[in-house]
Amino acid sequence: MERKMIISLLIGYITAMLPIWDWNTRLELFAGTIVLSITCLAILIWLQEKRKVIKKALTSANMRGL
Repeated sequence: MERKMIISLLIGYITAMLPIWDWNTRLELFAGTIVLSITCLAILIWLQEKRKVIKKALTSANMRGL
């Protein structure tokens, strides 16, 4: 979980620094970074859960074949 949080913070910061955004103050940059980081963390957790479901389905399909 710590790894995912660090990755999401880095992605959020890098994404917030893209020139497509118009941040006027440091507070807006900070808030944007936090929002983007939380979004990235949610996506990473969602992908992990999907991966677990797919892996479990493949394992159960192999068990039925035996």
